[in-house]
Amino acid sequence: MLRKISSLFSIIVLVSATAGHAGETTETTLANGLQVVIREDHRAPVVVVEVAYKVGAVDEKDGKTGLAHMLEHLMFKGSAKIPSEEFSRIVAHYGGEDNAFTTDDYTAYYQMYAADRLPLALELEADRMQHLLIKDANFEQEHRVVMEERRWRIDDQPMAVAGEHFAAIANMSSPYRRPTIGWMPDIQGLTAQDARDWYRHWYAPNNAVLIIVGDVQPATVLASVHHYFDAVPSRPVPQHVVPREAEIPGQRQIELHLAKVEVPTLLMAFNVPGLLTAKQRQDVYALTMLAGILDEGDSSRLEQDLVRKQQIAAAVDVGYSGIGRGDTLFEFSAIPAAGHTLADLRTALLGEIQRLQTQAPSAEELKRVQAQLVAGEVYSHDSVASIASDLVSFLAVGLSWKDSDDFTKRLQTVTPAEVQDVARRYLQPARMSVADIEGVQHP
Repeated sequence: MLRKISSLFSIIVLVSATAGHAGETTETTLANGLQVVIREDHRAPVVVVEVAYKVGAVDEKDGKTGLAHMLEHLMFKGSAKIPSEEFSRIVAHYGGEDNAFTTDDYTAYYQMYAADRLPLALELEADRMQHLLIKDANFEQEHRVVMEERRWRIDDQPMAVAGEHFAAIANMSSPYRRPTIGWMPDIQGLTAQDARDWYRHWYAPNNAVLIIVGDVQPATVLASVHHYFDAVPSRPVPQHVVPREAEIPGQRQIELHLAKVEVPTLLMAFNVPGLLTAKQRQDVYALTMLAGILDEGDSSRLEQDLVRKQQIAAAVDVGYSGIGRGDTLFEFSAIPAAGHTLADLRTALLGEIQRLQTQAPSAEELKRVQAQLVAGEVYSHDSVASIASDLVSFLAVGLSWKDSDDFTKRLQTVTPAEVQDVARRYLQPARMSVADIEGVQHP
């Protein structure tokens, strides 16, 4: 499973549990370097265990893209203790569910059970952290599966192809330009030894975070964690990549004519910082609020002005997340309304941006967006699984659980002047990439 933290088609705001849902948080680091974070949540007798390795697609080398995702598949293929194909069967037998996903920044593995099955989850994760077996036959099987996944998820989806092309120009000097799943020629060239080397280099307790959320008692949990993980040895790991973009990358533009594209689409993005690369973290909170003002609910500016009043756009989406290892993108995706062109749509979008640059939003508008984001946060944390996922998204990139818990509070400190300021500084032509996507033109 693949996950891009920043989407071209929807705003993704990763925020923490509200005070009403958040229980006590316990954090420790084992002698072998494993970071452990336990969040109590006693609303239901369930527990989620998530192990995130701080390695993702950005750590790959040109010519070997797709390795992080390939290893994700192989982590379910057994060890000296667990026979091939038995990992998920064991989880299901004891009433649990499991999954995994690869991002640009990290790779995460997830199990959820009734709370009394926690020791099983820990035993399974500790085992594959140090004893994974990558057999040639299993590699060949999953190699075919991954190539087929690439075909149906990307190659057969014209907008996914367009997204890859766009990311390649929008992230000019950053490794985020490479697709998370990898380029097909690179995937075809991967070997079982490549996967073994990736596992040996990166899959160590000192390069991982263990997050446990649910109906648990920290003292009991920590005793089990020590029992299963203390014996896992630490290992030296390579230096992590910090994706950075040139300060002034220059304006970039591509035109794509793709088969199966039925409606023209405009993609537009601006290079912006994330929490770990911003000179001032407040910029990230202000950019998040800027995205909300432009596209958060039916009363947002783009919905009201471009879709309903002017009827230039049939649909508009804005996406920004500052939760990542490096610099990122502030993204627009839009479809023109009947009778309008992609050029019309681009002019209209730039006009809305210019309006924010010259006139700050009102305090009332900002409060409305803040209220919507808080309401969305409450809804998104209805389950322990979503709480664990949000914690992972912060911890696996080098942020803390306190950053997660404070995120919404920090959004509420943003002022109208700060929104106007980040619009002026970051949404400028020298940071802009544009893609015009249309169907194949026949003579």
